[in-house]
Amino acid sequence: MSSQKGKSDKQPKYESISLSELRQGRSGKHHELVENILRQLQALPEGQAIKIPLNSVNGLSKANLRSAIVRAASSRAIRVSTYSGSGDFYVWSRTRNTARYERKKKALSPRR
Repeated sequence: MSSQKGKSDKQPKYESISLSELRQGRSGKHHELVENILRQLQALPEGQAIKIPLNSVNGLSKANLRSAIVRAASSRAIRVSTYSGSGDFYVWSRTRNTARYERKKKALSPRR
């Protein structure tokens, strides 16, 4: 008996699909929330920020909210800046005119 005969008798185990039918992209837990924020952000006039009360995002931490928004914006080539304070989270489109509102990072001093 040839080993080739045994292999040709087996039917494919899994279904095949065209690559054009695949939905590509990330759709995490907070997909709808982030999509709504980005949609509102794109309609926002320059120099305005979206104020998001942190108690309205169903227990999502500030760090995870920021990460999700920045990741989604980056994948759409949208530059954003964020700020958080007093229980609210703020996000706005970063432009040349809004640069003065961004947090200035301190220069590292040389170690001795």
